[in-house]
Amino acid sequence: MYTGNIVGQNLIKKQLHKMVVEETYPQSQILIDNNGYGGLPLAINNGLNLIYGLEKMKEYEKNKIPFSNIVNHPDLHFAYPCISKSKTNSTNTDLLSSWRDFIISSPYGDIYEWLKLLESGNKQGIINVDEVIKIQKKISLKSHSGGNKVLIIWGAEKLNPQASNKLLKIIEEPPEKSYFILVTEKSSVLLPTLISRCQKIKLPPIEVEEIEKALKKLNMNSNLTEIIKFSKGSWRKVLNDINNKEEKDRFENYLNNFLNASFNIKKSKKAIIDLLNWSESIASLEREEQKEFIKYVLEVIRQCLLISYNSTQLVDFQYFKNVNLKNLSAHIHSKNILEITTLLEETIYFLERNGNSKIILSSFSIELVRLLNVKE
Repeated sequence: MYTGNIVGQNLIKKQLHKMVVEETYPQSQILIDNNGYGGLPLAINNGLNLIYGLEKMKEYEKNKIPFSNIVNHPDLHFAYPCISKSKTNSTNTDLLSSWRDFIISSPYGDIYEWLKLLESGNKQGIINVDEVIKIQKKISLKSHSGGNKVLIIWGAEKLNPQASNKLLKIIEEPPEKSYFILVTEKSSVLLPTLISRCQKIKLPPIEVEEIEKALKKLNMNSNLTEIIKFSKGSWRKVLNDINNKEEKDRFENYLNNFLNASFNIKKSKKAIIDLLNWSESIASLEREEQKEFIKYVLEVIRQCLLISYNSTQLVDFQYFKNVNLKNLSAHIHSKNILEITTLLEETIYFLERNGNSKIILSSFSIELVRLLNVKE
């Protein structure tokens, strides 16, 4: 990833470049990217700088050498969440090809987008111990160019316990001229001992001016204020808003169906059946899409809370154009917001743990209806 293609994060880019120049780059580093602030692009850029050197990278960028050409360097290794067996029975070569396509076309993408590309169905991606062992063998060999070797572990929160322990042992005694860059959205789930062995860098939201510049490069000159407002410093959210309108409309439709059933329960017994049917329809979605929908509802609830406390200037009504936020906000207040938020976060957690979707989502829908009817 060329420096010029990374949106914002100028201070961090300067700090990381300085480490490369002064040869003080830590052998183990964690980039904590909570929300599409550029963790993967920065990791790739740092890895390429360590392998090629800053001057060579500047020359490539100046001469517009395709990024796809330089990212295939044999000393740049990746580990990322995989599924045990895809619908197409992809080989490792096929998977690597898909990964190359992903980092070139969607460097700000998340695990949800990556697993959709793999057609994972209800399987969730993990980084298992076998993957770490393979990487260990590769990175223990002499480098192809005689210089540095770099391993980027993207989605590090998906390391299973055995893989985490194996990686910890490698990081404690790293091979000569090897660097490990972990990228994670949830550092809290990583082994504390693993985190303690790495330099931590938490990425801040991208500056408004930098997002505006990047949008203008995409010839997006209309609705800039609305797009930037909802982005909250996340370039991933900006791209999703531009490119994934169909999914957003679908999620709004799911939510509206739920609200219609939940607010009709007192009027009609049939609404209970509608609610359970709704739960089954959501349970029929692929596991990653279920989780994304619950995350979407969580964002809706947060927006409603802002309305409840007269902070409408912070609310993006345009983004939620098909959801009546004002009506819903009347049911979100200090007496239930904590329980609702906890319910949503726990539902995501249970789905991640591969619980029975029908049971989880039926319980979720019934409990959410109860909480929405709590009086302030």
